Amino acid sequence: MHWNHRVLKEVTETLFGEPETTYRFVEVYYEDDGTPSSYSETFLVGEDIDELRSVAKRLSAACDQPVLDASEFPDSPDIIDEDDDDFCDHEP
Repeated sequence: MHWNHRVLKEVTETLFGEPETTYRFVEVYYEDDGTPSSYSETFLVGEDIDELRSVAKRLSAACDQPVLDASEFPDSPDIIDEDDDDFCDHEP
């Protein structure tokens, strides 16, 4: 069995009965003959493929930066409120 990262498209129904499409990065696992057999929990999701590309580009750029140590952020909350006016989703 082997695996790789793939984009998975999923169409679900909103609370209002309307279709909603999301695209997710997942790990896909394959049978020995190459047939996809399962996938992992989503680790990145976007409203469309272009949003995933944009995030992937920023993730790739993050790999070129020095690694941060979590101990350097002792007072940092685990969850950031994206509705906060001071929130910045990414550096240009």
